[in-house]
Amino acid sequence: MKIRDIDFVAYPVSDLKRSIDFYANVIGLELDSTFEDSYAEFDIDGKAFAIGTYPGWTPGQTKGAAAFNVEDIYAAREELRSKGVEPVSDIIETPVCRMLFVPDPDGNTFLLHEKPKKE
Repeated sequence: MKIRDIDFVAYPVSDLKRSIDFYANVIGLELDSTFEDSYAEFDIDGKAFAIGTYPGWTPGQTKGAAAFNVEDIYAAREELRSKGVEPVSDIIETPVCRMLFVPDPDGNTFLLHEKPKKE
């Protein structure tokens, strides 16, 4: 078996409407589709980030994290703060990237991720 790509990342949420509002209006993702009152997908350049009310999955108990690529992590942090969202980490500088951990309304944590520009 060869894994070819990642099709989507999904997080459990407790309030779908509140989470759609957060990811669309605070984070700036484009809502692509919804299913009944339990599932929503956002399109990110052909990839899907999904949220939903999933049986057996507890919101805020995320065991992994999605990393959303941003051009300027410092500007992104200030934009989040201006919208009332306080990251749960300082910006982490590594030899290959910069990362910032951010909570959603259910306590799931995702990352903002800045890769260095290619010369």
